[in-house]
Amino acid sequence: MVGGLISAHLMSLLLKQREDRQRMEWYSDQLLKMATDLADRLLPAFNSTSGVPYSRVNLKKGLLPSLKRQHDTCTACEWAALSRLSGRPVYEEKARKAMDFLWAQRHRGSDLMGTVLNVNSGDWVRPESGIGAGIDSYYEYTLKAYILLGDDDYLYRFNKHYDAIMRHLNKGPIFVDVQMHRPQLASRSYMDALLAFWPGIQVLKGDLRGAIEMHQMLYNVVKKHKFLPDAFTHDLQIHWAQHPLRPEFIESTYFLYRATKDPHYLEVAKEVMQSLEQNVRVPCGFASVKDVRTMEHED
Repeated sequence: MVGGLISAHLMSLLLKQREDRQRMEWYSDQLLKMATDLADRLLPAFNSTSGVPYSRVNLKKGLLPSLKRQHDTCTACEWAALSRLSGRPVYEEKARKAMDFLWAQRHRGSDLMGTVLNVNSGDWVRPESGIGAGIDSYYEYTLKAYILLGDDDYLYRFNKHYDAIMRHLNKGPIFVDVQMHRPQLASRSYMDALLAFWPGIQVLKGDLRGAIEMHQMLYNVVKKHKFLPDAFTHDLQIHWAQHPLRPEFIESTYFLYRATKDPHYLEVAKEVMQSLEQNVRVPCGFASVKDVRTMEHED
């Protein structure tokens, strides 16, 4: 939400600079003020021993005991942008401290990360290492923070992780989860849909061949099931049948089209949009899919 408000603020500033800027003369940083207000309400989430934020905070009352769970999240890009737009360094400082702590918790032998961290002790609650749920945002933001901020530390960290991921997790077009301390041991037999961001990251990294290969694997799953199930096995069968309208596959499709100009990726995007219109369009928008086999909707 903070990122969306910041993006809308920047778009409003751009519109004010156009020839028809009188249409935006009324705008005076209202969206930026809303982003700052929301970020201030989120700041208590960073009051952990490590500085890595809790995954939930009550926007009215702050951090509640019932919300102190063992998760982490990444805010490096949004919070750095907010600091630089608002002139308040606290947001970027909090996000940077969290990213620095997570980097320090990598396994020094494998350069891999776990998926769930106790934000007070710093111990890995789940030492399984993958590129999907639980750790996807960390890898994504490590590279995107470099692109946005130009900080070479982020690029160095991403390259170390990327080499480790491609060495230990990549098995042809599929990726397996392993134990971060013993990466020769696989930890599960399925992939979750959140890893669909990876081909887009590979494009930004410059690994077009790898991006094309993995995207094709994901597209095969989409063709087979109309949508990307929330989890699927290594032979592309359904493991979890839900599809909560995740955007990662389309984002990767976009990056591949921008990098290659191959019309194939426009056709892929068109197929996804047609499937959305045909299967999940409802009077008020689009519904999440409870089961891609039946196309039953969530409430």
